[in-house]
Amino acid sequence: FAKGDEVWVWTLVKGAAAGDLIKHVWKKDGTVDWTRELKLGGARWTTNSRRKVKPGKWTVEVQAADGNKLTEVAFTVE
Repeated sequence: FAKGDEVWVWTLVKGAAAGDLIKHVWKKDGTVDWTRELKLGGARWTTNSRRKVKPGKWTVEVQAADGNKLTEVAFTVE
């Protein structure tokens, strides 16, 4: 990605209940930059968050409401 690009992270959740929460935790160079809580609408739900990004190494952790990491995606911005 390039500086200033808008990056979207999509998450498909299966087996949840309507009203459950997950979090997208955006980290730049290992430091939390932004966190977004996302409310789920049903047992199978797709949700997303997005950011305009600055140069660096990024990860977006998908966390359960209790903070347990479910998965993550990593990318670099030049």
